[in-house]
Parts: sequence; C-alpha cells; structure tokens
Amino acid sequence: MKSIKKHSLIPITLLTLLLASCDIVLPSVPFTSSDNSTSISSETTTSTETTSSSTPTSVVPSSSQVGPAGYIKNINPTINIDQYRGASSYTGLPTTGEVKLLVIPVTFTDYRCGSVCATRKEQISKTFFGQASETSWHSVKSFYETSSYGALTLTGVVTDWFDSSWSSSQSASLTTNQGPYSDAFDPTWAMLDAAVSWYKTTSGSDLTEYDTDQDGFIDSVYLVYNNPNKKKVVYSEAGEIVYWAYTYWHYNNYANRN
Repeated sequence: MKSIKKHSLIPITLLTLLLASCDIVLPSVPFTSSDNSTSISSETTTSTETTSSSTPTSVVPSSSQVGPAGYIKNINPTINIDQYRGASSYTGLPTTGEVKLLVIPVTFTDYRCGSVCATRKEQISKTFFGQASETSWHSVKSFYETSSYGALTLTGVVTDWFDSSWSSSQSASLTTNQGPYSDAFDPTWAMLDAAVSWYKTTSGSDLTEYDTDQDGFIDSVYLVYNNPNKKKVVYSEAGEIVYWAYTYWHYNNYANRN
C-alpha cells in the first residue's frame, strides 16, 4: 500500500483493512489536505509516572496523568473501537471473526484485458486469498490472519471483470457539484456505484453476505483497475491520485445504508 487517500472515512469502503490487534479510528470530518491523517490510540501508564508540576492538579482528572509535552493521558481508558464508532456514527470492517470481502476487477474502454483476463483474475484471487505455499508470499487473507493471531479471517469473492463505460482519463476526471459531500467527491464513488450495481444484477446477490456486522453497509469493496502504471503512461494530476492504492469511503451513501 502506497498511501492513504487525502480524506477521512465514511462507509461504504473501497479498501478498508483493519488489523485485528490494532484499533484504528479516523477523524469525523473530511480533510482537504493530502497530508492529513489521524489515528487515536490509548496508552496505559505506570504508577511510577508523575504529573508535571507546571499543571495544576485540580485541572487533571483523577483517572489521568500529564504525559510528555503536557498532554493528558488516561491511565485506564475505557472506550474501545466499537464505542468510538457508535459515538461518531462511523463504521468499518470488523477486526475479528470471518469477514467476506467483495473484490471487483475493473477495465476501461481504452484498457480492456482481452486474452489475459482469466490469468489476471487468477492472479488477483491469489493476491487476496491465496496461500503462501503457492505464492511464496502473504496474500491479504494470510497477512491479516497471521497478524491477528488467527482472530481475523478474510474470505470473499473476486468477480468477473467489470467493463466500465469510461476511459481511464474520463474516469479520473469525473466531478460533481451535487450532494452534501460534493466537496469530498472522489471519482471512485461513481465507479463504485456502477460496479456494485453491475455485480448485484449479474450475481443476483443482495449484498447482505458482505455486511458481516449487519450495520447496513458493505464492510469492504476492492476495485482493482486494469490500467498501466505511472511509468508506462502519462496521467493527468487527477489520474495520478485515482490510480494509486488508497482507502476511501462513499460519503453520499452514508445516509442510505443501502
């Protein structure tokens, strides 16, 4: 994974992987800077720490201590990731149990996969769900299963190729001035809507099998583009951003829970 997309997250996800041994949360408002990303973690301190003498004892909660640079740390934090999500109305991929992913390979009008479609689909399947014994490296499934000490098992489906109606440059240049989150619009929203709609029609699935925690949102959708890498093609600035590995949420889908 190269980087995280410049915005914060709201369901539906395009690429949401959370390590089972970690609680990762993100800010509750969209960011506009590509450098913005935030995680919140809880730290447990020992009883040997002392509070800073420059901070009046009266302003420090009894369950907290002042740490480096004056930051107040909770000695025995009680909030967990599920409580945070509930408080902020954010949801994400479950971090334990068996979770089913939806992986949709995508082609463009100027980059169809032709005779190599079957081979590339098989490669994608091994990348997500293969065994190290057949690939000599971790798949997405085996990496998170190993990293979580067996607490998180990722299963799923790699669909047939979705042949989009856009060229690669058209897709990367999509814009919108509609909706309450238009300022946070990403071209992947349009591709996600088209690809998921296509999958529902061709498979007959109502997608509930991809909502492990039954919160009304698909836990995770992966779009894998059949597109030359940057060294082999000159992208526009938008294209360089879109055709890069990142995680994002479909803001306009949030209210629908569909």
